Amino acid sequence: MTVATLPSTTSSSSSGSAAYSSSQSTAALNSNYQTFLKLLTTQLQNQDPLNPEDSSQFTNQLVLFSQVEQQIDTNTSLNSILSNQTTGMTQQALSYLGMNVAADNTALQYNGSNVNIGYSMPSGAASATLSIFDSSGTEVYSQTADTDAGTHSYTWDGTDNSDKAQADGTYTVQVTASDSKGNPLTVPTITPGQVTAVSVSNGTTYLTVNGQQVPVTDVVSAAYPPSSSSSSSSSNTASGS
Repeated sequence: MTVATLPSTTSSSSSGSAAYSSSQSTAALNSNYQTFLKLLTTQLQNQDPLNPEDSSQFTNQLVLFSQVEQQIDTNTSLNSILSNQTTGMTQQALSYLGMNVAADNTALQYNGSNVNIGYSMPSGAASATLSIFDSSGTEVYSQTADTDAGTHSYTWDGTDNSDKAQADGTYTVQVTASDSKGNPLTVPTITPGQVTAVSVSNGTTYLTVNGQQVPVTDVVSAAYPPSSSSSSSSSNTASGS
């Protein structure tokens, strides 16, 4: 896994499954290529190449031999393109380091501190419920969600509906909603937080947000946090007035 982090984190590397699968295909084609070559060489050694026993079959073998060569060249080119695309996406993802992002994601990481949860409620919702499940799929918390159209946020303190503290770990949040006729509505959940690392695993680029890996393609918004100098300036201006 290739990891780019803020100064306090480490780096490692691994290849993606897509590249691995493509490499397997190329290896298989190379094996077929060598097999064709051996068969044709043996055939030529045991018959008159100018007067083969079956000219049509021999011609077909030559055509197949040429097709395997072309397929190997094509796979090599595709491997190069895939590698360049993965590198380009990773380089673009590096720009997210240190930024506050919101990602369309159902997973959340609880480590003893309050967890911010976001969701985007569509219009027409008549009722909605926010539920949190542990890693085994058991519901540990639920409450009524805001039905107003737009983006909403909620802070979970890590307790269940009986105010019992939950263990640290990965949880899943789900917001269900329905309109006045009882028809279900799709409610995207959002993971907000600061990006502390960028990694590549199995050909997919991930951002680490609140300790949780989020695919970069799930990011719906991003912004740099207010600079300390701006905050200080604003504070001094307010004090002076």
